[in-house]
Amino acid sequence: MLHNSLTRRDMLREMNANPIVVHRRDVHRNVGVTPGARPTTNQIALTDSWSIRTARDLPAERAVANDATDFLKRMNVAIDPSAPKQILFEIGSSNTGFRTVSSKDRVEVHAADASSLWSGWVHLENEMRRAGGPILTIGEEQRTPAWPIQIAPPTWGANYAVPDLSPEYLSDETFRSLAHAGANGMFIYGDFLLYAENTKLTELNQPDAAKYIDLLRDATERAAAYGVQIYFCAVSPKLPADHPLFKRLPGTRGASLSNQNLHCLCSSNEDALNFHGHVFKNLFAKVPKLGGLILIIGGESYYHCFMRAKGSAIGHTNCKLCDGKLAEDVIANLLKVTTTAAQSPGAPAGGILVTAWPYSAQYFWSNEPNQLKLIDRLPENVALQSEIEKDQTITRHLTEGPAAGSTYKKTVWDYSLDYVGPSDRIVAQALRCSQRDRKLVIKSETSYGIELLHFPYTPCIDHSAKEWQNLRALRPHGILQRWGFIGMFDSPAERIGLLARWDPNFAPAASTLEVAQQLYGTLASKVTEAWSHFSDAVQHIPCLTTGGYYIGPAFLGPCHPLPTWTGPTPDAFCGSLYYLQELDATFSHTHEKSRDDLTLHSTKQLGSESGVIIFESEFSVARDHAKAGYDILQSLEAKGLPPHQRDELIEQQSIGEYLYRQFRTTTNVIHFLRLREKNQTSELPAIAKDELENTRAARSIYEQAPWLNHKLRLDLATNDSIAMIDAKIDLLVKYLAAP
Repeated sequence: MLHNSLTRRDMLREMNANPIVVHRRDVHRNVGVTPGARPTTNQIALTDSWSIRTARDLPAERAVANDATDFLKRMNVAIDPSAPKQILFEIGSSNTGFRTVSSKDRVEVHAADASSLWSGWVHLENEMRRAGGPILTIGEEQRTPAWPIQIAPPTWGANYAVPDLSPEYLSDETFRSLAHAGANGMFIYGDFLLYAENTKLTELNQPDAAKYIDLLRDATERAAAYGVQIYFCAVSPKLPADHPLFKRLPGTRGASLSNQNLHCLCSSNEDALNFHGHVFKNLFAKVPKLGGLILIIGGESYYHCFMRAKGSAIGHTNCKLCDGKLAEDVIANLLKVTTTAAQSPGAPAGGILVTAWPYSAQYFWSNEPNQLKLIDRLPENVALQSEIEKDQTITRHLTEGPAAGSTYKKTVWDYSLDYVGPSDRIVAQALRCSQRDRKLVIKSETSYGIELLHFPYTPCIDHSAKEWQNLRALRPHGILQRWGFIGMFDSPAERIGLLARWDPNFAPAASTLEVAQQLYGTLASKVTEAWSHFSDAVQHIPCLTTGGYYIGPAFLGPCHPLPTWTGPTPDAFCGSLYYLQELDATFSHTHEKSRDDLTLHSTKQLGSESGVIIFESEFSVARDHAKAGYDILQSLEAKGLPPHQRDELIEQQSIGEYLYRQFRTTTNVIHFLRLREKNQTSELPAIAKDELENTRAARSIYEQAPWLNHKLRLDLATNDSIAMIDAKIDLLVKYLAAP
């Protein structure tokens, strides 16, 4: 991802207003009454007219009341301010969480805070969705969250890269959608240098910092009515060796980084440390509703002199001032300086959350896999943040497919859809945090992983529910429920996340069925049966990537070509890999318009020959399991359903077919490459024919589900999916026609 939004403003503004995106952010887009829905014993139907009241007319109470009005009108409930039957929303009347009370003439939602009020109302919404109409169970219910803080990225299409956080780029509907998903936090990301105002390191001051701070303050105030706080994932400056600051104050120049001739600010120099403190003290004083900081101190983002230090062994650095010190001591002090400044008198009265996230630390500076020495040294007011599954090696014993009887190891070096944890690492870290009385925040993914990087969510919902169960078992203080590859999508997967946080009886199978009943009514059991097949499929993905981040058929899916050409890869299958910005100087434009090859064109990109055979076998098994789920969904008739259920079913049919055709493409590409490289060419035309059929069928998916178009991504730049499909078909036709 790019570290700020400055050079993509037109595209980001256009995406935020895209009709497909706007429609997706409507949390009530598929709300309606199911014909024949009737209350049963101990239930009431909201018949006649109802008034909607707020107890104290607080902004959050009004926002929930407006949401309830919209929902109930779509449920054919008459809303009349003078009606004696009332729905009441009240903040402050519950000690923790929310309490709902339903009777024939009155419905009440009481909550401890704005976020809990939203979750209480959504709890009632979902009960009515399951019932098929405005029907509630008589009685009282009290619920408390399993963890205090749940942080999410913005919704799909909204901007999260600083500083452009105005409604043009980040609409209030994003906060409303997050509230419906049970999230009370949202992260933003980017260069903290943009907020450098009136510091003593004048060379780093930004002329528009005051304007950017105002934009951030406004965003936090807009989010507050939805019970959402904003957390800033800060990226440090990386500057050339001859930067004017380093010429004036040589001591501020920190380690020489492994990426080009760049340096971070020195982690031990007082001027550099004071600069960090000044920026964050000023920022939190002027943006008092800001929830906190997410500081990635492992292999990227919040730099220190032990991170990516050129030519330095693990635990060492080339910075003369820092070398010889214990890395964990230097990092802990940087965290202390930052946190103390952010929690200064100008900060929120209730304090803020600062997390230290040692993402990939063992590859860059930590000489132990679990960073226990860092946990021991964390300042008292800093939480550890870590991943549910990362850095685990799992062993697979194959019982299906052409390679049945084989064994292989899969290294989970990044976020995995397949492996739901908990890893040995997070278990050890959770124990140490408990022993040292430090808060633990866990990073997960919402039915998403690096393996299938283009999916907004993967329809393996019961498999995802098992990960949420594992998260609950670790008893975290907070969850970062997904990174910003796509954003929140208001999908069945997010509904599982809401239940995981709020349902005391959460269990994967029961919760999955409950979500299906909310969305598909009487078809719920058939949809969950398909989800089960998709869950089986994703557990046969043998690698995290097919050639690197955003590369290969595991990313391009049915758009990925069979590599039939000679010479350079056709431009249709190239794009700009924004994440490579991490290798460049702050405010560099290098990777905004690069043309990176996104194809898998050699088995060497996958590994050894034996590994390639296993990959091909496992992807073929995944394909067959996905085909079983796809067949179930295709057997369901959407035409006779009420519109709200019809549209939800069509979405599942589209994404289920996409999963199947992606695995089919992946299997064909690997098979084609393996045989071609062995000069076993007789089978290649048959593979090409199968892939041509698969590709032609896949074209309609992008038309029916335009939200799957690669061109709508914000984390890299690619060509239009249908344009890629057409270019691929042209290549295949020419290949098959050749003598």
